[in-house]
Amino acid sequence: MEAVNIINKAKNIIILCGAGISVSCGIPDFRSSTGLYNTLNASSLGLLCAEDLFDLDFFVDNPAPFYRFSAQLFPGTIKPSRTHEFLALLEQRRKLLRCYTQNIDNLEHLAGVSDEKLVFAHGSLRAAQCLKCKNLVDASKIKDNVTAGTVPYCTSKKRKLVPAFAPVPSLAPAPAPLGLPPPPPLMRRKSSRQTSTSSSTGNSSDHVNFDATCCNGVLKPTVTFFGEKLDDSVAKSLNSDKTAVDCLIVLGTSLSVAPMSRVVSFLPPNVPRILINKNEIKLDTAFTESLLGDCDDVVEFLMDRLNWNNSNDKDNNDNNINNIIINPTEVRSDCHVFCKEGGATASTVPMMPMPTTTTTTTVNVLCDGCSDTIEQGTFYNCCKTCFDHDLCTSCHKERKTVTMNCSFVLSDSFLF
Repeated sequence: MEAVNIINKAKNIIILCGAGISVSCGIPDFRSSTGLYNTLNASSLGLLCAEDLFDLDFFVDNPAPFYRFSAQLFPGTIKPSRTHEFLALLEQRRKLLRCYTQNIDNLEHLAGVSDEKLVFAHGSLRAAQCLKCKNLVDASKIKDNVTAGTVPYCTSKKRKLVPAFAPVPSLAPAPAPLGLPPPPPLMRRKSSRQTSTSSSTGNSSDHVNFDATCCNGVLKPTVTFFGEKLDDSVAKSLNSDKTAVDCLIVLGTSLSVAPMSRVVSFLPPNVPRILINKNEIKLDTAFTESLLGDCDDVVEFLMDRLNWNNSNDKDNNDNNINNIIINPTEVRSDCHVFCKEGGATASTVPMMPMPTTTTTTTVNVLCDGCSDTIEQGTFYNCCKTCFDHDLCTSCHKERKTVTMNCSFVLSDSFLF
């Protein structure tokens, strides 16, 4: 199997992982037939669709539905899976360049992946931030609200603004202190879906006794919602890692959400790409090898072939004792299927064609120059050398936010 040789030789592996690596921990994924988006009773929360649970515009208007459901999102005492342990083992063996996780459960960190190697592409549940004053608090501060299904509010004290200069005595009344400057634009990519209305869920501040001396802004988990910009660390790290990476492993993700769906094509074409996933994904940039099945089963096989299942590995626990190694069935020379005994055969394992241009989530692109939304169906300039850097035609002509290393191509805002 080529994947074993690739991993064995690699020294700078990039991991791009999704919800599929946490399913065995009891955390549902999002888009499978048994995933959150297909099983959530959206109407009971006052939502038109399940995706609105993570829509920024809707959350700002009414955060109550999110917090009624939030207890199911926080991992609590959930133990990392065998796949999470594999990621930590890559770092211990000095093979991990970076782990870009689309998950918010923090299980990669709990398994032992260091903060230096870990990038939360869609944020995490480790903290919460006030939408009003931007005060950041540890997730433990909202634990009681999450458990009770109520909206947490900021308890930081209001700041008193002091004039920079003493006022000049005058018969006229002193002018009121200047207000705080408006916060910087929050949007990076706006959802193109029709969002739910909050009338059926009531006002989120009903029956709350506010302290007039406190900020009282809504606290939002530091999770990237639809309509919210990715953290700058994502593009910064990818732009840096692009020149060092010698292997990409995609784990447990359908690559359905832009812009992280672009990572596979963003990296140099000569970098080997390994897919470990339930279903096959067809992209414009082909995978060197696809290993299909439960992530834990595939990882167990790889660690056995790499001879990494031994007691000398740091933090190696009893989880790997008596684990059954599943030998894969070859479907093609570049595709192997891992099936448990009595399960599906290689011929019945679903192959899910997922062209990048038709299956990634359609979102409106925001120009990095003027911050205006680029309307769907219009062309814009997408930088091929910088990750997630887009300009409208006007800003591109004015060379706004363009460096000498930028190389742009015209893209249709329908496509990713």
